[in-house]
Amino acid sequence: MTTVQWYFLCAAVIVIGVIIEFIRYLVNHSRVPRKFRRKKFKFVDNSSFLQMKKHISSKCTPETLKEFSDFIFRKYHGSMIIYADDFDPENPDPYKQNTVYTHRELSDLKGIFLHVIAKSKYISVIQKEEFRRGLINIGVTGIDERPNYELRDGKLKMDKSLNNDEFKRKKVGNDGEQKIRDILEPMKKKNYKIINGLKLINKGERIEIDHLVISHSGVYVFETKAFGISEDGKNQVCRLEIKNDGEWLLHKKTKKNFWYNRGISNPSDQMIRQKKFFNDLFGEMRNKRINLKCALVLANSEITVDQKVQLPFDIVKVSELEEYLQNRDYTMSDDHIKLILMRIDNHRIN
Repeated sequence: MTTVQWYFLCAAVIVIGVIIEFIRYLVNHSRVPRKFRRKKFKFVDNSSFLQMKKHISSKCTPETLKEFSDFIFRKYHGSMIIYADDFDPENPDPYKQNTVYTHRELSDLKGIFLHVIAKSKYISVIQKEEFRRGLINIGVTGIDERPNYELRDGKLKMDKSLNNDEFKRKKVGNDGEQKIRDILEPMKKKNYKIINGLKLINKGERIEIDHLVISHSGVYVFETKAFGISEDGKNQVCRLEIKNDGEWLLHKKTKKNFWYNRGISNPSDQMIRQKKFFNDLFGEMRNKRINLKCALVLANSEITVDQKVQLPFDIVKVSELEEYLQNRDYTMSDDHIKLILMRIDNHRIN
């Protein structure tokens, strides 16, 4: 066989293949009588799926999740029926038809998991993981990696019932917390576990934490103070004086270069209470070399500290926060960090 004949033979095979595929397309999509057309699939009513989706999205509780899981994994198997090539509608064989979820339904289930169930404070991590694995088994993609359920942040809220002065103080405090959140956010890429706005309960005692940082070097509890930050969120030059008698004074500089003093609440009792709370919370886990540090973080970058007495906690300026976290020896393994996150998540109320 010559080279030219070989080329002609290959071209003929290709042309024949194209013609066959074209005829197959015409048979399946042209308006020929139904009995001559190969039936590949059909859609069935999915109103029950839409109703259950709306129900779990509006009210996500352990009970509704259990009901939704039972529906998804046992009762409802999708709205698309795929038939085998030799399926006979006149004598239907259940083994030659398969009910599956549509791409839209799988996408909806993924969204429900990521945006409703994974973020719910009422659903346990065990339930979330069981539901995630069930979704993977039915074909949902993009959720193979376990989400960090425990690292959800609390929102910075404003109480509209506060009077004008209290509202302004709360807004300044929120501005200070947001500054610290912005500084801590990039550290998540360095394998720091960070939770902001955390509310916990243990043995009937409730506590609220501005920022919790967990790394291989320890557990850090941060209380943010916005001393010297103006109502519009700007840093003002000031000096924090901590006297021997426990009095805290804030010396601020006015626009006319005059200094005035203002007494502020001593946060020592609050910091001691936070440390005691976490010691009680971790309990027997303290034997696993958990390095617990409580620190007061000053969000104002223009503040200086005149400390005349030793305190039972550290004071960290916002510009020193990253260095404060990084210059530490490793004391905890990945397993210790997981246990700590699980313990914290079991006691969360937000």
